[in-house]
Amino acid sequence: MADPWAKREGRDVQEKLDKEREEEEKKKKKGKDDKGIWETDAKKREIGYMRHFKYGNISKDIIFDGNLEKEGNSWKSWKRRYFCIHYNYLIYYDPGNNFSPQRTEEPKGFINLYMVTDPNEIKFVPEKTTYMREFLFQLPTAERIYYMSAGEQNQMKEWIDELKKQVSLLKENNIAPNELFDLKKKFEDLQKAIPREGIRDIPNQVDPKDASGYINTMRSKYEEKRKYLPLVNKLKMYAEFRQGLNKLYIDWFIGSDGLEKLMSASEEAVLGKWPQFIEQTGKKLEYVYEERYFQEDMNDMIDSIQQSLQLIDCYNDYNEKVLLKTGNPFDELTQRLKKTIPDLKSFPSRNDINFNNYDNGTIKATAYPSTWTFNKQNGTLNCDSGEFNDVFSITGGILTTMKYGSVLWNNRMWIWGHPNIPFTLRFSWNSSTNVFSFVPSKKPNLPVMASIVLQNWKFDKRSGVMSSIEGEGAPIIPMTSWAFSGNIPPPVILTVAIIPQIRNIVTGMLGFVDL
Repeated sequence: MADPWAKREGRDVQEKLDKEREEEEKKKKKGKDDKGIWETDAKKREIGYMRHFKYGNISKDIIFDGNLEKEGNSWKSWKRRYFCIHYNYLIYYDPGNNFSPQRTEEPKGFINLYMVTDPNEIKFVPEKTTYMREFLFQLPTAERIYYMSAGEQNQMKEWIDELKKQVSLLKENNIAPNELFDLKKKFEDLQKAIPREGIRDIPNQVDPKDASGYINTMRSKYEEKRKYLPLVNKLKMYAEFRQGLNKLYIDWFIGSDGLEKLMSASEEAVLGKWPQFIEQTGKKLEYVYEERYFQEDMNDMIDSIQQSLQLIDCYNDYNEKVLLKTGNPFDELTQRLKKTIPDLKSFPSRNDINFNNYDNGTIKATAYPSTWTFNKQNGTLNCDSGEFNDVFSITGGILTTMKYGSVLWNNRMWIWGHPNIPFTLRFSWNSSTNVFSFVPSKKPNLPVMASIVLQNWKFDKRSGVMSSIEGEGAPIIPMTSWAFSGNIPPPVILTVAIIPQIRNIVTGMLGFVDL
């Protein structure tokens, strides 16, 4: 016969199991409504934080770690533990054989640093030290005061400094209990407003004509970033928000491949190219008058200047509307560029340069036994006597010779150059004073001979004389003059006057003149 008490005992066991199951379900349900950060550590143990804090789950997000001794709560015994700071938690484990936990190991406990009352109270506690535990410090929380002991003074100081630093950051990024639901809702809104997918459409190259669209795109991104970055900076401090997909999103938002990094990379690429182009245009301006002499040569430079001015407007617009900065870092260059455009546009066309309004004539040196003849009809300037025996052919405003290179005239400047010599000689022409003024080259890294400074020349049509006059920095040499007869173009006379210096340069640079 069956024992009736045994059946009753079986029913009691079953009822007990059912009751325990109900309690467990209540705990799970309660865990879903848990307010996370503000629950006691004991409550968190009930809802599975121990499992979340398995060492393998947090090992990549450790701020500071090391081995310390910790005083127990109930028995006041001291045990060696491996401690690590993980966001807003100080977690401690059994150190194991190698003084670090196994990846699958759950912690012996943890301390919510958010619950630390005052970071300044994390300090050395001399009154509790003994000959066994000389470097002892305290960590006071709302629940209790924790006591830990380091192996040496430097280690204790490092732990105190790191804990103070982390607690202070948590205080700065404080999340009050009544903020939690609002923060979670904002975080959901953030993930919808700035999805991880599609953010890579931010360009790294923008044409000036498309700048307004780029500025509007980046302005909207910055508005979203400014709106949500304080929130993300708060959330990133707390382990409760650094789990699963939330962790992935926060790391992306502020990480190496996230929104902030992509926006910075886009700015660096786009805004870096704009100033680069602007500055290159500014540098070209320094040598524009050494390399370009006619309207046809100026068109692309004018285009570059106009594009640079457009880019400056775009750059300033971006700074003002997107980065909320004021001021124009290119203000001086802007004024220079604007003034240069009308000057470049005033240069004559090659087709407009000729010597049609002049007549044939001769030029004789006062210091050299040579005579030069200008023949308008034949388009020649030739010297058939003396050491400078040569012929220049004249086409438009260009005088060319086999020996000495060529001279270019554009009604504003006289320029001599040679295909095998890396610099030019230039004189600017002032039609009101009838003076040719020497213009030194500004180009860097030129040969020593390029540093030559020549005297200026005065053209006197009435007396029929071209005379050298002192120029700024020119060497003092005996006055030289050339007498001319007939209505000869001034640049032709200057060509004859400068031939001795040209011959010296060609001989010095190339070693011969019979090319």
